[in-house]
Amino acid sequence: MVYLYDMVRLDEEWEKHKASKTTPSQMFAEDIEKRGELKEDGSFVLKGINDEIKIGQINEGVMAQDFLNWSDNYKCYFVNIEKISDYFSNEFKCKTIATKNKDVLYYWDGKCYQATGRSFIKEKFESILKENAKNKPLIEVISKVERKNYIKSEKFNKIPINLIPLQNGVFNIETKKLEKHSPKNYFKTIIPLTYDPKKECPTFLKFLQESLYPEDIPVVQEWFGFNLYRAYLIKKAIICIGEKDTGKTVFLDTLIGFIGESNKTGLSLQKISSGSDFVKLSLKDKYSNIYDDLSSRDMNDGGNFKIATGGGYISAEEKFGDYQQFKNYAKHTLAGNKIPPVKDSDDLAYYSRWIVLRFDNVPEQKDLFLKEKILKENSGILNWAIDGLYRLLKNGQFSYMKSDKEIKRIMEMQGDPLIEFGNEVLEKSVGQITKEQMYELYCMWADKEDKPKLSKEQLGRRLNKKIKYLVPKTGAKERFWDNVSIKGFWVNEMKKLSSDGKNEQLTFNLDTIDTTINII
Repeated sequence: MVYLYDMVRLDEEWEKHKASKTTPSQMFAEDIEKRGELKEDGSFVLKGINDEIKIGQINEGVMAQDFLNWSDNYKCYFVNIEKISDYFSNEFKCKTIATKNKDVLYYWDGKCYQATGRSFIKEKFESILKENAKNKPLIEVISKVERKNYIKSEKFNKIPINLIPLQNGVFNIETKKLEKHSPKNYFKTIIPLTYDPKKECPTFLKFLQESLYPEDIPVVQEWFGFNLYRAYLIKKAIICIGEKDTGKTVFLDTLIGFIGESNKTGLSLQKISSGSDFVKLSLKDKYSNIYDDLSSRDMNDGGNFKIATGGGYISAEEKFGDYQQFKNYAKHTLAGNKIPPVKDSDDLAYYSRWIVLRFDNVPEQKDLFLKEKILKENSGILNWAIDGLYRLLKNGQFSYMKSDKEIKRIMEMQGDPLIEFGNEVLEKSVGQITKEQMYELYCMWADKEDKPKLSKEQLGRRLNKKIKYLVPKTGAKERFWDNVSIKGFWVNEMKKLSSDGKNEQLTFNLDTIDTTINII
């Protein structure tokens, strides 16, 4: 093993032995036999120098001897502070940001900048110099690296908006190409996705088709793409509503796995609205704010929530640190079993910020490993989300086209749409309705009541789960629902619209409708 004396020990020991006028080699006589050999000419040769150089090598090919100087006066090696500080500054592109209490030292890890520069230098310093990595030269090295690499925070935080940092490169939205990682981009984090334009996501798309209304799937595609974008250009947030086991948790977990745990925070609306400045600081530099299990308190104050979704500045303060303002770009995705009541129900600007996703379907068979299967498709979801982002940026708005008043009514409505349909249109009775007629009746009701529409297949799977007295049967020519009749008002509406041709969607057989009327 090589033994390298540092300046601290030499100074301490020299003071002790000044009176005896001993030389450095005499000071450390006990070490000479173990560590090296003192030649007649006064030089000191370290034992095992070749072995130590091999041990001291690190990945970059740097060795301990690269940063050591021999002292003829003390007959030993000293750490070259200037040389090793230049190595850290140049090799790891270190940057220093001045703050109120202490400076923050960043280093580039090959993909993005990490704010743990001090710890990184300590670890590297130890791995290069091993037992000779003493405190005094280490402190000097860190201080010199900091002093050499100051940069204004405005410049360091200015990152090109058209770039998305990924595991295997940086995706350029403008050129639609993957570029190499560069320290000039000043990214502080990356999204843990690998870009592969050939990948698809069939499991995830099947989950969405089974869980959501068809009209909402393009909105979700745009929303996933919007979460990749570091600006809140469109003033919207998503709220997911549904009973237990309807897919909300899988949806949120998929978004978290997609954007990355380190790139999201989890603040309730209540904390955004009235939480401490320290809490709100957790939104800074995050891509997503994802929160489950909303409470009624979350909806009582929408003022700060509108700021958080509107591109305005949020005021926050580090604990015992600087006061600062920043623009939030963390997209808000929230969930609950039902929408809590709002204190100021007349504020349409508040309702205009919401996109409501209804999870109304409980799957017949629960797949305990669905989330893991979906997360394996992250590269495919990335391609799908990028397509949604392009559509969003081109159109300048989400495919969710409901007005402020419509959103308000939806958020205030607490019942399940299919249960409402059953209560308003159907009743238990001796009778039959074909599945084709049932879907046309459902579409007519949904249009009249301005409800979101399920697909024909979704309605067929879900209707008798919500309306328990319905019995699905298969006849000689077609499938039908048994044990049900249509309430009189809707029979007349169907007959009227079918006969005057005002609704091209309706293809009801008038004989069947007359039979239904007679049954009633």
